[in-house]
Amino acid sequence: MRKILSMLLITVITGAFVFGEVAAPNNSISKITFVGVKNIKTELITAVMSLKTKTEYSEAKALQDFKKIFGLGYFSDVEIAKDTGIEGVEIIITVKEKPVLEEINYNGVREVGRSELETEAGLTKGDSYDPSLIKKAVERILAKYQEKGYNLAAVTYETKEDEKNNKVKVTFNITEGRHMYIAKIKFSGIKSFSESTLKGKIETAEAAFLVSGTFSEETLARDFQKIVAYYKSEGFYLASVVSHKVTYDDIKEKIFIDITVEEGVQYKYSDVQFSFTNKEIYDSPELLAVFNLKKGDIFNYDTYNRDLDRIRFMYSEKGYIETEVSGEVFPDKEKKTISVMIKIKESGVFYIDKIRVENNYKTKDNVILRELTLKEGEAFDSVKIRKSLEKIYNLGFFEEVIPGLLPVAGKPDRRELVLSIKERQTGQLQLGANFSSLDGLTGMLSVS
Repeated sequence: MRKILSMLLITVITGAFVFGEVAAPNNSISKITFVGVKNIKTELITAVMSLKTKTEYSEAKALQDFKKIFGLGYFSDVEIAKDTGIEGVEIIITVKEKPVLEEINYNGVREVGRSELETEAGLTKGDSYDPSLIKKAVERILAKYQEKGYNLAAVTYETKEDEKNNKVKVTFNITEGRHMYIAKIKFSGIKSFSESTLKGKIETAEAAFLVSGTFSEETLARDFQKIVAYYKSEGFYLASVVSHKVTYDDIKEKIFIDITVEEGVQYKYSDVQFSFTNKEIYDSPELLAVFNLKKGDIFNYDTYNRDLDRIRFMYSEKGYIETEVSGEVFPDKEKKTISVMIKIKESGVFYIDKIRVENNYKTKDNVILRELTLKEGEAFDSVKIRKSLEKIYNLGFFEEVIPGLLPVAGKPDRRELVLSIKERQTGQLQLGANFSSLDGLTGMLSVS
């Protein structure tokens, strides 16, 4: 009897647990509700969402959808909430829409095509209104006018907002001004070269037959660098453009540019000294042999920089790819000579740990790898790299073959060689490579 009562008690207790058990909440999404949507179609929102009806709700998905909805760019505020009920989870997505561009008008346009301005502005009816994009549109419209020779054009804008419908009308007010052209470029302070010689070195030009004479401050700034570079190539190491002045005639049609140059002294090359850190493979005479600058030559700054590159290449072909090569120039104004100190900090030898090909969607790896003259385990050799790139390119399958070096974890003297491929049409070969302690190897094979 006692045994039967014990069994009944266990049954009753077990039953209590069964009937008292709380049902697991229904985590299935039963409904998605949008609040605050006026001008944007809800389909655009649901298209980027992971949360769907009849799927399981998760906080991770909600966070992901929040980022995606906000990333659409249509809303200044997004909130995702949930309401759990017997039938499941209701998702409530509340948004605050940015105003929508209802109209875009251009007033004062006569000399430049309206369609050109619309393209430059980059604004479309129905886009979200963003003040920063309107300001950028003003800058682009001004740039278009300056490109066409309307250097004194002015652009302002005004907006009219329909708060009820959350829409904005934007009007650009344009004052075009006269078409302008460069009538005269004058150089001051020049003694060693003629005006015509310097004009031939720059892009800014006086108006003439088949020459528009359009003025651009950005182009002129680049031209100053070209002028200085030309002087440096002719030994005027300290030459500079010290000032410039841009003026107009009374009716603001003709542009006059006055450029003042300080030539300085023309220097000749005297000698070079080498300073080594961790010297292992090259002595001064070996490095001096690759120098094109010779004592008594006019100091050509371009030649000097190419000489530094030759030294870098000498180290890279031996595997010392992170060797630092820097130069310091010492002008002597009295003697009118320049001496050079070249500092070399040798790295260790680097070896190729692995060679990997990427972005080759059509061509198999082995088709590319079999063309390499440099193998895994060998010391890096820039000569072999260049030959390998030429062989790969000559297969005729690629537009670009760009090599790069990546560090290998736990192997400080090893690098992974990565060949980034761009497949498609073939064409003319352009090959270049650069080695530096910061960038490792960067190379370029391109088609033109």
